[in-house]
Amino acid sequence: MLERKDMTMAERDAERDAYIASLPGLLERLDRRLSRAGIDMRRLSLIDMPEITAWFADELRRDESMGEFPLPTWWDRDEPPKGGVDEEGVPRLNRHHFEIIDETAALLVERIFAARPDARWLFFKGPKRDYRNGNLVIGVGARPIFAGPSTISPRDLMWGVALGIVRRPPSPNFLGAPAKAIDQLLATPIEGEGK
Repeated sequence: MLERKDMTMAERDAERDAYIASLPGLLERLDRRLSRAGIDMRRLSLIDMPEITAWFADELRRDESMGEFPLPTWWDRDEPPKGGVDEEGVPRLNRHHFEIIDETAALLVERIFAARPDARWLFFKGPKRDYRNGNLVIGVGARPIFAGPSTISPRDLMWGVALGIVRRPPSPNFLGAPAKAIDQLLATPIEGEGK
């Protein structure tokens, strides 16, 4: 992945804009992929997160690319995904996995912005050595807390799930993590509520 903590604000803004511009194409690809599985993307909402995660896990295991698509905007172009296994025999993510991560994250982005009128793009800001510094996240509520329930990175969320699925058989609790993160985000009071 790209190292963002040393990027200038202009570089971060450019990456954010490129990611946002890529969302319609990612959603089109996901719609085609879901249609092959008999799932109507238009009816999916954030409440359907367990169903989305189950499909995501099955699709990762299928390992069928839908063609050659560009690497995600958030990936370092100088280090394309290797696939295969590492020196310890642990599977690595491949290009197909990146497609599924990127497309599913795009669905979450679209649904979060539709569900939360106060949703906005932020750049993660944490302790100096935190690897997430500079990463693009969605914040909700009056004062989003980084690394708290009021911020989320859909692509980091799906990346973590993908690593767990590809590298080891996931537990039922593990597959429930995305739904829990989404529920916590949605439970954050909307700015101005109750005033």
